[in-house]
Amino acid sequence: MDDLDLLRRMVGEAPIPDETTRARMRAGIDERMDKATGQKRRKSRSAVVAILVAAGVGVGTLAAAAGVIRHWSEGEPVAINVLPGYHGPGSFEGNSLAISDPERIVASVTTFEATVAEFAPAIRLPEEHDFTTWMLHVERVTDFLSSDGLWRRFNVAGSMVFVAECQWGQHWVDASKVGDSTGMGESIDVLGGIGAWSQSAGIDMDGYVQDVLVKQMKDGDAIALQQYLGINCGNTGSIIGSAVELDGFAQDILAQALAAARQFYDIGDTYAGFDVPEAEKTAAALAWASPDWVPSAGPGQPNIAVAEGKRLVLTGESESGAIFCIEERAGVTTYGRVAPVSGIDAHVVCEAGSWKRP
Repeated sequence: MDDLDLLRRMVGEAPIPDETTRARMRAGIDERMDKATGQKRRKSRSAVVAILVAAGVGVGTLAAAAGVIRHWSEGEPVAINVLPGYHGPGSFEGNSLAISDPERIVASVTTFEATVAEFAPAIRLPEEHDFTTWMLHVERVTDFLSSDGLWRRFNVAGSMVFVAECQWGQHWVDASKVGDSTGMGESIDVLGGIGAWSQSAGIDMDGYVQDVLVKQMKDGDAIALQQYLGINCGNTGSIIGSAVELDGFAQDILAQALAAARQFYDIGDTYAGFDVPEAEKTAAALAWASPDWVPSAGPGQPNIAVAEGKRLVLTGESESGAIFCIEERAGVTTYGRVAPVSGIDAHVVCEAGSWKRP
């Protein structure tokens, strides 16, 4: 049973996030990045994905003094000291991270991997998880030699803390679907500690992690938490498994999206008007994305690529990198993959494949 099966079996009515809540979820991570870097976001796919998966970029803070990296421990899920006060132009909200050479540019893949390896022991992740998936994704979408791909050491540290937030959120979801109260409790405790650290560092000034995410866990609000993870946590290594398992997860999400779309079609005998707000009325747990994000907004987000008359095209990306699609045209359903020629400015082509989910 996957996460969506769990949500379908929950007792009671699923609350649908209002527009204000959803807007906050979508904009929260980008806002944290913008405050620290002052950089404008672009709409190219690589830049958008980089923002989402490296959402800690720019949220970290600096330290003029060198810091020794310690190993995380019980009660201290992030073992990076926070220095109060201004310690350079990159300081955030008056606080800094006690790491050596925080402003040093990470100008190569080798240096990036070495920096991740340096900070990894200080940040607690769930068992069997690591930073590999996130690290490899950043390498795929980043030109370390260009100004566009500018990373500094404090960016890497802040991003890794955000990756940990995502992984512990997913760990709670995974534990909840099998009734693992110990795993659920561990997730609450660790994520609460990460949230407290983020506040003390000046990264999460509004207390979103503790006041929203941890509260959702304590309240058993899997739907809201799953939507947050879907919007913000693609390519962070939160979902683990073989390529086949990862593809199956993406396909399951698309199958659920199709079921929601068909409910809309059954009412008016048309897909016209099936947009994100309408989709959320039927399937609130899914992190829906609009055609602006075609061919993919990232793993975990079903895209409504086309919705007109008797034609519907849904797309969704797997953590493996494959982009799957479902197309309905005059009653004929195609389960396939998005053709390479598809894009934001190109017609979406769903090439027939060999997968199908009930």
